[in-house]
Amino acid sequence: MPAKITRKVLRSGDSKVTALPPDWVRMFRINSGDSLEVLYNTIVIIKPPNLQLNPDFLKEEFALIMQIEEENEKTGVVAVNQTLKKKRDPRMQNRRNIDWAIL
Repeated sequence: MPAKITRKVLRSGDSKVTALPPDWVRMFRINSGDSLEVLYNTIVIIKPPNLQLNPDFLKEEFALIMQIEEENEKTGVVAVNQTLKKKRDPRMQNRRNIDWAIL
């Protein structure tokens, strides 16, 4: 499910907010009131519940993000690389209806 979208930043009281991608919200079954972990430095990472982060997983995620960025630079079109393989991801065994491996 790697993708790239643009979101506007909105004001909510004294804070700034943005909407989460609907596909991502559905995939991880995020509901209003759920808690998400937010890790940040230069890049913000929003971690869904029960997802374990490890160095190999993060390397794979960033490799996919770089593929999307490179494709966008080449074509000027935001699109997912068609060579990504659809496969069961063992890290997601406890979630139903998720078949995208991020490998």
